Amino acid sequence: MALRYTTTKKLGETLGILRDVPSWDIAGTPTNENVGTGTGSQAQFFLDQKNIVEDSYTLYANEVAMTDVTHYSLNKTTGEITLTATGITMLGLNALTAKYQYFFGGMSDSYLSDVLERAEKEVDKSVNAVFNDGTVTNPSYTSTIEIQPSNGFYMDRILTYKKPLIDIATTLNGDHTSVVTSIALASGTGSNYPTSGYVIIGSEVISYTGISTDSLTGCTRGSLGTTAASHDDGDAVHSTILFFSDTDEGTAVSWTVQPWDSSMYATSEGLISRFRDSDPNPLVNQDIANRIKIIYYYGYSIIPEDITRLAIIFAKKSLMNDTIGKSIIAGRNEFKPEMMDVDESEMQRIINSYIVLSMGNT
Repeated sequence: MALRYTTTKKLGETLGILRDVPSWDIAGTPTNENVGTGTGSQAQFFLDQKNIVEDSYTLYANEVAMTDVTHYSLNKTTGEITLTATGITMLGLNALTAKYQYFFGGMSDSYLSDVLERAEKEVDKSVNAVFNDGTVTNPSYTSTIEIQPSNGFYMDRILTYKKPLIDIATTLNGDHTSVVTSIALASGTGSNYPTSGYVIIGSEVISYTGISTDSLTGCTRGSLGTTAASHDDGDAVHSTILFFSDTDEGTAVSWTVQPWDSSMYATSEGLISRFRDSDPNPLVNQDIANRIKIIYYYGYSIIPEDITRLAIIFAKKSLMNDTIGKSIIAGRNEFKPEMMDVDESEMQRIINSYIVLSMGNT
């Protein structure tokens, strides 16, 4: 699982356990670490330090940068370097040098990554939301398929369980027949969409498996029980999809998609409005468990600095718990209870700033 809110390097900087090679703390001009000298056949070398920071290292053959994977692999926990055949040839009989960062104090990058993964889950749980980096190309927004019941005869306002709702909207670039498997979007908007997912155009849901510039590729037309149809230049494209069912309880569910603008609309607050006048067949059966289905992306579209800070605070608390456990097992009594609450006020301030209250339909 990739970290979303911060990095092990950032955590290491906060904890003061990050060290640099070469070190700028010594007098004179720092030089890269001398790892060894090539023999024309030797593949295994070791750095002086272990617990190397992810993406912090560069190896040099005779002062020329080598390429990770192509020329070598590095075990970040042990500091072991294994040259590939290409790397052995590149190194030849020359000096192998390195610059990198490492964690001082025995904590590995993988261990700190696990701690941060748990911390990020705690952040999501505490604020009842998730945060996405919407500034990157083809953001990996969090998605869900939500099934809701309805106790009334008609529901024209629906609240999603997850908030904020992220609807990615654009228009078609050109006319499209019902059989084409590449959907051209308005210029400059392809980068807004995740690399796979669903979109709705009119009454048709289309799944896609890739993006090429501003075109959705690998499309399956008429997905999720809808019918493939032709569409015109400028037609609206949305990522939020609403289905209604009016089947009786206990029978197979039959979903009917609700077209945007003519039958429904959605806001970032998670409010979906269904237009009563546009539907000649409103819901008539009461107490249907599977009546509403919504496919949507959700969460904040930015990762604020406060959220990064909150993840680090949770990670620090987790590390303190681990340290206390080790001390007790070792028979030491170095625990100071007051230290556990050192970040409490800051933690609560951040949580209260971003918490999303759970609100359902009534």
